[in-house]
Amino acid sequence: MLKKKMNELSDSVDCFDKISARAFPKDQLDFSDGEFTVSDLENVTGRKRRLPALKWAAIGAAAAVCLAIIPKTDLTDRLFANLGSSSGKHKFQALAAEIAQLSERDDFVSYDVTLAMYSAYDVLVTPGISCPFEESGEENSMVRIFVRTIGGIPTNQLYAVEYEGTYAEENIIAAAESNVSISQEEAAKTGGSKPVFTYDDLLLTETVRDHFTADGKGDLLDAGQVGCSVASFRQNSFFKDENGIRPVTHTVLYGQRENSTDDSFFYDIRAEFLDESKSVSQEDTWLNVLYYNGRSAKPDRSSSHFSYEAMFDTSDSSEGCWAYFTPFSADSGRVSVKSSGEKIGLDSITYGISSGLEKRLPTPLTDSSSLSMRIFIDPYVFTSADDSIKVMSALMSSPADFYISDMTASEDIQQRFEELNAQSALEAQNAAIQAEIDRQRAAENEKAHLEKLRANEALIDQVLAAKEAELYKLG
Repeated sequence: MLKKKMNELSDSVDCFDKISARAFPKDQLDFSDGEFTVSDLENVTGRKRRLPALKWAAIGAAAAVCLAIIPKTDLTDRLFANLGSSSGKHKFQALAAEIAQLSERDDFVSYDVTLAMYSAYDVLVTPGISCPFEESGEENSMVRIFVRTIGGIPTNQLYAVEYEGTYAEENIIAAAESNVSISQEEAAKTGGSKPVFTYDDLLLTETVRDHFTADGKGDLLDAGQVGCSVASFRQNSFFKDENGIRPVTHTVLYGQRENSTDDSFFYDIRAEFLDESKSVSQEDTWLNVLYYNGRSAKPDRSSSHFSYEAMFDTSDSSEGCWAYFTPFSADSGRVSVKSSGEKIGLDSITYGISSGLEKRLPTPLTDSSSLSMRIFIDPYVFTSADDSIKVMSALMSSPADFYISDMTASEDIQQRFEELNAQSALEAQNAAIQAEIDRQRAAENEKAHLEKLRANEALIDQVLAAKEAELYKLG
């Protein structure tokens, strides 16, 4: 229905011809007073006055009116669809047909996300690759992302389609393809065995230690002594560049400062290959991004809420410490991962400590990235093994508790955790011993009480027997 309506509206682009025809009619009009006949703009000499400037001025005025009264929205794109280049339309049609064909193959996976979420949180959707489409402000604008895989492992060959409402060919607004294409022959050369991914865990934890310190009250502080919430995740993929196809691990470190006046985040991404590693930021790696009428659909500026900060390659020389827990890990099993097929937006994690301090962070979109998510905390919030961090997600009706035993930390903090655990174990042991002592005392007291009752009963029996004997004598 929308497409039909747009086609009807697009017919109005001939308004310039209609205005021109009305201003300069081809039919002869009689303006004579019986002596002269004036056709078009003839003067009394009988020679035509050609006033092209006036004609083009009228056309320009009409165009200005049209541009002023038509809202600058997607409807504008629809209205002027017929003004798009023929080659651009053919390129879009070819791209849409390619996406439709490739999406049916088994080596492609897809997931949906709202356009608003993708444009604002692109780091959590496609790390290292920015959102290809401009944020439209429409609530029902969606993006379906198609990812080429090799042996089930995602690659940096991506396609994306912007659509409205339900995914269907007639609802497609724009399409995009990345600047990477992997042939079947190239994919076959990677081999059938699982690739070897590198993951520098020490670099990640040292980066957190170098940039954030714990205030002992539940907060992590940056170099400016501003409280921060900090998290990380990783994503494994095949990456094709001028060096061929190689396995790469993208480690994303991100967070939010408490003094942020808006929903803004900082981030850094470390790309680790077998032979090199480097920090990267969100980049426009899309080759073609086209509206259905052939015009470019690339945004003029990024709408991302994430600002790049170099952290992996720098140090604030702080004497920080670190501890973290993995809320979605299979080991804990307390917070569920919502499958990508069920998502149209991002989940979020809310976590708080016993003192009441509460923080919230958005989570990665894909399942594997969520499973690797770490939330870094101030380790000094644990004063005993009974302390816990309460975690909530969109899927939970009640919070899950994470204790010292669920934490991973630096050596000094781990030693402190072990001391707290030992202290807690000793206290538990002492409590058990005391409970046993109290039980035995209670048992002894009960036994003594029973023996006393029995002695009293025996005495009563003796008295009753004596009374009966005395009565017998009297009787």
